[in-house]
Amino acid sequence: MKCKRNINVSLIEKEMSENYNIPSVSLCDVDEDVSSKIKEVISTTYQLFPNIKGYLTNITITNAPSNEDYIAYFNPTNTFVNNNLDIKRI
Repeated sequence: MKCKRNINVSLIEKEMSENYNIPSVSLCDVDEDVSSKIKEVISTTYQLFPNIKGYLTNITITNAPSNEDYIAYFNPTNTFVNNNLDIKRI
């Protein structure tokens, strides 16, 4: 599936890859605001669990028509990033 490219999302992908040693980060069609929230989730996860560095090797999020080509599939009814919540609040 071909991804649309937004330069700011590409910069977020690069930052996540370099900061957390994740070889492959592709947020494809995700908009910049959601990409930033995903970056915050990953950042907080690595702050809470620093020993996981080096184990996560791929983050790919795309608008795919089916789950046939993917190992993990998130149903759209399950929220990964909630726009109404601040990731820094626990």
